[in-house]
Amino acid sequence: MMPMPMPMHAHDLSRQPQTPTAELVDGPATVISRAGAHLQLARDDQEFVALRASSCLLEPAPGDRVWCVGLGAERYVIAVLVRAVDEGTTLSVDGDLHLVAGGRVSLAAVEGIVLATPAKLEVDADELRVKASRARVLFEDVSAFARTLVASFMHATRLGTTLEMFVDNITQRSKQVQRCVEGVEMSEAGTLIQRTHGTAHIQAKQALINGTQLTKIDGQQVQLG
Repeated sequence: MMPMPMPMHAHDLSRQPQTPTAELVDGPATVISRAGAHLQLARDDQEFVALRASSCLLEPAPGDRVWCVGLGAERYVIAVLVRAVDEGTTLSVDGDLHLVAGGRVSLAAVEGIVLATPAKLEVDADELRVKASRARVLFEDVSAFARTLVASFMHATRLGTTLEMFVDNITQRSKQVQRCVEGVEMSEAGTLIQRTHGTAHIQAKQALINGTQLTKIDGQQVQLG
């Protein structure tokens, strides 16, 4: 026969081994240090490790007062309450970040806006407008492709070592043209036509006109010498 179990009295319950219960955390804590994604927190003279919740976009820093919730090993920082040092605000996310708005998105800053990336920066829009009182652009290599380009300047200055243009047609209209060349200016064309409504003045220390087949000068008066 199987032995009958002995009846258990109330005082025997205290002798049974107790299973440790996980402590529930729901309140403020202080960030002591950070190692990767793990935050070392202190609360009520106790230290424990927590992770930053995905909804907490503000990056916690050592010394910050944060709000931590969780049970056992699953403890998360859901908000930063007070900054220890006012050194700016950093919004941090793991992975890609997408901002979607049904209307417009506006960024405004008093002291400036900086966009920095070691990779590629893309702007895709139906229309791009840039307005500034002063603009400075520095590129190592530039490739621009446009179907139509219209530029209006009050004053334009170009500085460089070499300028090359490869086009089918060039049309230039101006009131006055002044060009200074220190070295040699050379023009090569299939046919050269120059028309002057007023006076054509060519002055040189030595002037040479060579025609392999024909050299012709026409005028009502031709004065040489």
